[in-house]
Amino acid sequence: MTSYHIEENNENTILTFRQETPSQGALIVLRVLVFISFIFPILALINIGLEVATLVASTIFVAIGIYFLRLYYWNLKGKEIITINDKEIIQSFDYGITVDLITSLENKNIQIGFMKDEEVIIKGDFDNILDLDVNLMDNTQETNLVFKDENSEHILVKAKISQPQSEEIISLISKRINLNN
Repeated sequence: MTSYHIEENNENTILTFRQETPSQGALIVLRVLVFISFIFPILALINIGLEVATLVASTIFVAIGIYFLRLYYWNLKGKEIITINDKEIIQSFDYGITVDLITSLENKNIQIGFMKDEEVIIKGDFDNILDLDVNLMDNTQETNLVFKDENSEHILVKAKISQPQSEEIISLISKRINLNN
């Protein structure tokens, strides 16, 4: 289940999504993979020396180690942050040690939709989305929120949200978007 926090001030509406922390077993497996990915290149360089094949293999293992380290921090401290202000909508991923993959859309003629299994199930502008047919989504369905601008560029919120969560989020988002008219 996704938890979220909404913070509003005069300039921004900030939505912070956080996934449930995985089990300790999964985190231990990730720690072991990170350790192995970084220790193998060091041991190979010490035992074999500086050869082309060793350097290539070491580079590959370090790249894999960086990926596992990123995955570990995402599962431990990761947050998806959507910032909406008068000019733009910004999506960023906070790993606890670094912020990554920043995407932005101009906050003009934005449409909102929900994706379930790669298919948009509800779409429209903010005036229409407030009149959602509750039967389209029940409380057990989890979907992804999608923001789309007039140029068909979009931001897909990776966090899965339930129907009650989406109603609260939409009402706050629509207030921020309505300030732009």
